[in-house]
Amino acid sequence: MSPREDLRTVKTKKALHTSLLVLMERKSFDDITVSELCTEALVSRAAFYAHFADKHALLDYALRCKQEELAEQASNASPDELFRNALALMKDDTIFYRNLLLNKFDWRIVEMVQNLFADLIEQRVSGVGETQPSPAALYCAGGLTSLTFWWIRNDFPVPVEEMATMQADLLKRTLEEKS
Repeated sequence: MSPREDLRTVKTKKALHTSLLVLMERKSFDDITVSELCTEALVSRAAFYAHFADKHALLDYALRCKQEELAEQASNASPDELFRNALALMKDDTIFYRNLLLNKFDWRIVEMVQNLFADLIEQRVSGVGETQPSPAALYCAGGLTSLTFWWIRNDFPVPVEEMATMQADLLKRTLEEKS
């Protein structure tokens, strides 16, 4: 919660975030409507639109919350540990991620996930919060996103441990070649 957000704003965002997670246990993101989100959260459509431009903005908020959760767990983690924690989080939340990927192909979702990876990579590489990820971070994030989507869509054919090592090795090799 930022210092300027009042309690009502925090409660409304939390209720909408929770309603998105609950609804995504039942159906794909593409099939969820703003009306359903509002009904589930017990908030008005006006309250929804006061905080989010559309359901994609809410999804971005939900993914950012998951990223913050991961960042808290992995502040001093090695790349292997970071990927292992991220992949374990995704596997534990299988239904959410599967329903996210059942979408008709939507570049906004790919871009959201790719930007999350790019931000994590940039934080690791530069050690500071850049406003925009570097081209190298975006390049690596694209590959990691594609590989992670493949892993989820194919019912986790590679164990978390092995997948994390593979992703960390690919990232390390790519960034070393950049130097």
